[in-house]
Amino acid sequence: MKRTIVFDTGALIAGDRNDPKICAIIRAARDERATILVPAGCLAEAWRDGSSQANLARLMKGVHGVPALDAIAAVRAGERLVRVSASVGPIDASVVNIACSHSPSIIVTSDPNDMASLLATGPPRNVLVFSLLSGGYVMDVPHISPLAYETTFETGTVEPMWDDVERQRVRTL
Repeated sequence: MKRTIVFDTGALIAGDRNDPKICAIIRAARDERATILVPAGCLAEAWRDGSSQANLARLMKGVHGVPALDAIAAVRAGERLVRVSASVGPIDASVVNIACSHSPSIIVTSDPNDMASLLATGPPRNVLVFSLLSGGYVMDVPHISPLAYETTFETGTVEPMWDDVERQRVRTL
């Protein structure tokens, strides 16, 4: 089954800064023919001045889609927000909704706790949260698929790995 990678705003900012983890994820996604999506709200949050964001512009050329935050998506994001902390925003909720609608998927984020709490509000989905802040660790989420990505920083590659299906948890890489 084809996987989807969903980048949040933090992932786009990291890509604009030429973060090697983002470069490795993009290469692995390309090699595996995974779909890369960037929610429109995340692009709006990350984009400032195209003339000085060559890396982000290059990253966006490899993206397969930019799902819009239309009226239906906005209502769904708002409904998900009702069940989490007030500090979590609607763009994060839209990221989770997009990932859930394109599962199996991996959210690449700098807000792993917010994404995990948003994922916990809905029915079980095959969605993982890949944290850029914790050195590339995949965070534990209550109801996830065993599919994850293991990052090897020495070689700059991201490789598929399998975890214990019965536990339904992702181990720290």
